[in-house]
Amino acid sequence: MKTKRLLLILLAAGALAPAALSQTVIIRPLSEPMGIFSDLNPNDYPIDVDGDGVVDFTFGADPGAVGLRTERSNWVVVRLSPPPNIGGGAADLPAGFTVGPSLDEPLAWFSSDTHGGVFVLIVLCLNIGCASEWPSGPATHGYIGFQFEKADGLHYGYFDIELRGDIGGAVLFGWAYESRPDTPLLAGRLPSAFNFTANLTGTNEVPANHSLRSGLASFTLQGNTLTYEANAGGGIVPTTAGLYGPSNPDSISRRLLTNLAVYLTCLTNADGYFPINIPLWPYPVENLSPVVMTITNVSIFPPITWPQPYPPHFFISETSYRGAVTLTQKQIAELLAGRLYVNLNSAEYPRGEIRGQILSAAPIQFAASFSGADEIPRNRSRSHGVGTFTLTGNQLAYHLALDAGILPLTAGIYECPPPRARRAGLISALDISMGMLIPAGGISGEPGVVGQVLYRGEVNLNDQEVWQLKRGDLFADFFTSRYPRGEVSGQILPTDADQDGVPDYINGLLEQSYPCDGPWNSHVQYVAAVRDVAEQFVAARLITVPQFWQIVRAAQHSNCGPDH
Repeated sequence: MKTKRLLLILLAAGALAPAALSQTVIIRPLSEPMGIFSDLNPNDYPIDVDGDGVVDFTFGADPGAVGLRTERSNWVVVRLSPPPNIGGGAADLPAGFTVGPSLDEPLAWFSSDTHGGVFVLIVLCLNIGCASEWPSGPATHGYIGFQFEKADGLHYGYFDIELRGDIGGAVLFGWAYESRPDTPLLAGRLPSAFNFTANLTGTNEVPANHSLRSGLASFTLQGNTLTYEANAGGGIVPTTAGLYGPSNPDSISRRLLTNLAVYLTCLTNADGYFPINIPLWPYPVENLSPVVMTITNVSIFPPITWPQPYPPHFFISETSYRGAVTLTQKQIAELLAGRLYVNLNSAEYPRGEIRGQILSAAPIQFAASFSGADEIPRNRSRSHGVGTFTLTGNQLAYHLALDAGILPLTAGIYECPPPRARRAGLISALDISMGMLIPAGGISGEPGVVGQVLYRGEVNLNDQEVWQLKRGDLFADFFTSRYPRGEVSGQILPTDADQDGVPDYINGLLEQSYPCDGPWNSHVQYVAAVRDVAEQFVAARLITVPQFWQIVRAAQHSNCGPDH
């Protein structure tokens, strides 16, 4: 009810207006930036802009040089060389530049097709110096405008690239193009490609069940396309598998975004022999009965043919899913806030056997300080400690530095107790059986000071516990013989290095998802995009309403967008 009231407050203030992001610009950030360079031999890097299997452009690298060749009748924006030279190098376009049919001199459209297939120069370094549109010194971002032909006409786009004008190399981050023919678009930095994971277990179901089966899923968000690969093992026979949301880990969503497409199943007999891989796509498991399938493994058995899902005494030991789904801008915001999840149903658990919240694979940093004053009730211990924590998916790594006099017998991560309560539920024990005395000068990258003892370890959290951790609802407690009820404890909180009141990981996610110099049509559009994802963080109860308005005001006061 509290979350609903918060959302009603934001709605009344106009905060939930949909983001005005263009649905017609196709954004293709690379999951891993592409290095364009030469290892003493010429290297080509073909680019298929629209994914139709036809190469549209080719980046090339020679020792000390990088160029771009247009294929067929495609074109690229160049800056014309002064007379009497012909042609020119690829133009370093600024953010907000309109890539379209009209270009002001000395910019012009150039096609390799009309010039014998030559590469357009991006950077060229010789003994006498370097030539490039990009400045020397630290690498800078820039945009190379292009137009390419499709069946319905010419489409405009740009490459998002980074390089320096005195080195023969570059890094390509991706590209974007307008899906409507003959329609200009604005150049701007592409949002990052994001990787996510989902740990599929019965403990993540709502309510949790006793299934011992499990699975793992990985996702990559590139532009508005979410690709997935999920594997469910342990003998589960899924009846359905789907992507759902929005929902926090403590609730269920009735909205199905998409059914996951079965890619492969693996059959095994009762003795653990004869693993069999059968590609099922595009048929779901339940539709296999009319299909006659053949398995051959002559080293063990002769060929087997059966007109049923699988032969007697065999069972499905693993099912894999692969595919992609296009998300709306609102669904992308829900994904970034961790409000989408995967759920697999079975005949034994028709409401859901294993589930996993889709969580960012990027590490999130947390910190805590420990003292007796933070115990409940507080004590007179003068010992102290600090801790740093790194959350990656569902795995939490901890580095704890405690005063040498603490000598903990046991330690653990607990739910923060309600007011006036003395203890809360144990989330996970912490391994403090072995420690390292911190020497003079400390240990690089580790918390603590000389004389303290450093403990390290990892624990696995379920989705509910990850959610609690991000909300600041967990703390660490250390128990000693002097203080058997707890000598020092401290709340584990997301780091906020700039002390602006908003966790660093949320600020970082906003900056990567909605870069200031992105392809915005206006400042209003940028603010609306930031506001949309911030609203989902409120719905996830990861930020407060004051923090929401702080984020929105920062976007409003920024210079992001071409009209600012």
